[in-house]
Amino acid sequence: MEAAEPVQSTPTTKKENNSYSWDIIFDNKEFTLELSKSKSEGKNGIIFKLINYKELSSIEYILLINEEEIKKLIPLFQMYKNFDKIYYSLFGSINKKQYRLEKKDQYAILTLDFYINNESKIDISFTLKEKQLKPGDYSIEKLFFIIQKLSEENKSIKEEFKSQNTKLKNDIISLQKELKDLKDKFYLKEIMENSFNFSKIIKRKEEKYKLISWISETGKIKGIRLLYSAKKDGDEYSSFYNKCSNISPTLSLIKTKKGRKFGGFTFGKWDDKEGTLIQEDSKAFLFSLDNMKNYKILKSNFAIFSASDHSSFLAYGNNGDGDGCGIYLRNNYLTKGGHENHASKVYNVDSPYCLSTEENFEIEEVEVYNIIFYKKI
Repeated sequence: MEAAEPVQSTPTTKKENNSYSWDIIFDNKEFTLELSKSKSEGKNGIIFKLINYKELSSIEYILLINEEEIKKLIPLFQMYKNFDKIYYSLFGSINKKQYRLEKKDQYAILTLDFYINNESKIDISFTLKEKQLKPGDYSIEKLFFIIQKLSEENKSIKEEFKSQNTKLKNDIISLQKELKDLKDKFYLKEIMENSFNFSKIIKRKEEKYKLISWISETGKIKGIRLLYSAKKDGDEYSSFYNKCSNISPTLSLIKTKKGRKFGGFTFGKWDDKEGTLIQEDSKAFLFSLDNMKNYKILKSNFAIFSASDHSSFLAYGNNGDGDGCGIYLRNNYLTKGGHENHASKVYNVDSPYCLSTEENFEIEEVEVYNIIFYKKI
């Protein structure tokens, strides 16, 4: 007969109770070829089995052949009076890979090579018939492999689900970040477009952006409304408090006649009570639009102050030291001007006159704005 193509095999050989097995690739699938002894009706025999343990298959290939039938197939075996010698001769042929397997219709053809005097070769073929297994035919070993395969598939599904779940979570986080970035950009654009539009001090987008970014560090801005303008409402002590008293938080903008732009932000409330009123605020800061810098508070107990004798109001940073009063405006400041001296460093400024560049400065305009946040700070 025409020889079959050699089968792909792995070196795995198992032996259990005179039963041998080889792991092979057959019909492009993983199979186990088993060789074992059998005794039926008092006759010695051999069982060939080709089983796919690793798939949920209901098919195996099997041949039961007794001693007499083997001797008819292979006259050479007639000299063996011991059945074990026949069995181990068959095993030796498979173990030495002197075998081939091919699929033909519903059969697996197993061809073994035997050598006479180590020279002449004869091929003997065994036909293993395809058998449809019933549930009761499944061996413990096959059931074990089925369970093992299901377990592996379950593990693979879990890992894939975990991987997909992780990817989904990362995608959601990424989308959330993108959405937040879009919201922040839209929010910033909206605030930029609707703030300081009628200001006599803020003219450049860069100035708007800096102010809004500094204020945003203390909360999300809902709106910015103008409370007070010196040129419109007057530069008297009473005019300022009529517009700004007990409103929080506020942003103060000052422009000098030399063109310097600076001011302060506070959650403290401006109040014209009797005497000198000093208020605490840990979130207050000063800023310079010329330097594009803001200056955090160092001594929060002295954030803002006012004096009811009209000698000072709209003032930042008085700690009781006459040389360290920060910045303050006098009554009728458009005529009398303002004062700056940060010697005592209530705010983290660069120098005593870093905002206006001089101790006494002339004022062109002052504007005060109420900052409205989405939630209470």
